[in-house]
Amino acid sequence: MKTVSLVSWLTVSTSVLRTANASLSFYAMGDVPYNDFEADNLVDQIADLSGSDALFTVHLGDYNTPANTGCSASHFERIADILSQGPVTTFVLAGDNDYLDCPSQKAAWSRYKNTFVGFEDEWNSSIEVDRKSGGPSSRPGGSELFAFYEEGVLFVSTVLMNGGGWSSRASASKSWIQEKLRDYKDENDFRGVIIFSHAEDSSNLEDFFDDIEDIFGAEGVDVPVLYLCGDRHRYVRQKGYNGWDQLDYVSVDKGGCADPILVEVADDGDSFGSGGDVFGGGLYKINRRGGRYGDSRCR
Repeated sequence: MKTVSLVSWLTVSTSVLRTANASLSFYAMGDVPYNDFEADNLVDQIADLSGSDALFTVHLGDYNTPANTGCSASHFERIADILSQGPVTTFVLAGDNDYLDCPSQKAAWSRYKNTFVGFEDEWNSSIEVDRKSGGPSSRPGGSELFAFYEEGVLFVSTVLMNGGGWSSRASASKSWIQEKLRDYKDENDFRGVIIFSHAEDSSNLEDFFDDIEDIFGAEGVDVPVLYLCGDRHRYVRQKGYNGWDQLDYVSVDKGGCADPILVEVADDGDSFGSGGDVFGGGLYKINRRGGRYGDSRCR
């Protein structure tokens, strides 16, 4: 007979969601729009964020359908026009649909960088954004990588997307994360790290985080890490991802099927407690803002 750990059972059964003050919050979305219906819906989603005290919004990539949009400059501009109506600073990553699957990867990457590197400057924001200097201009690994530090948390982007050329994008992302850990840890106290990415769970991602865990250990940084991605089109959470207790994985719903999620970071010394949508030992909490739409709105 299999023995059930009483300690484990008690941990699950006594999970408590606490009310805590948030030192900051932000919105995250991904995989939208894939058609005109979703583009119109995205306009409404952005409008619904008005009046928010969130610090920023991040789009985790995939806003092209290459067979239809051709990853054209006009389509990138259309997405920028929609997102620029948002009330808060917005960062935009690229997904495989915005680069790897495009008719011309080189042209698509140039259009992405011309449109969205520095897009955050459209807003009058207090965020001090650090973008990578140097690196390649015609493929991932250059100035599209960004990082910033707010309220004890390091926010850092990657260029991870599943598909050909993974190793070079993984290498650039690992180097960037290590560089930013070194840059910020000496002058700041880390409470947590949030990593923005497009790539969903895969054996490649597991290998990536084997190396990232080693990097955190080598840099002496032992704080809760939240990995936020798109790509999967479903809200999926995995706590202790890849066997690393400090790492939690969350993929967001396809944006045509759900509103942007709201991610909150607890005040220093406070905690959101525990529960399904609480991560990092109470440091992070996700509000799905109604969750997935009914079938009539999810196309």
